[in-house]
Amino acid sequence: MQDVKAKRIQAQIEDMVGEDKFSGAVLVTKDDKIILEKAYGLACKRFNVPNTMTQYSMWVR
Repeated sequence: MQDVKAKRIQAQIEDMVGEDKFSGAVLVTKDDKIILEKAYGLACKRFNVPNTMTQYSMWVR
């Protein structure tokens, strides 16, 4: 079940990245287990620097 949710979330994020609406790192957990952890897009468009998994600003829902 978590695999299906992770794939759905990842597809939505990839759509936003493709439309240049999102660039950043994502960490999604469920019941204290990581179901998605990935960096998307560019950290700096000017120098074409890709995002990496270095830091998170946490948002809890």
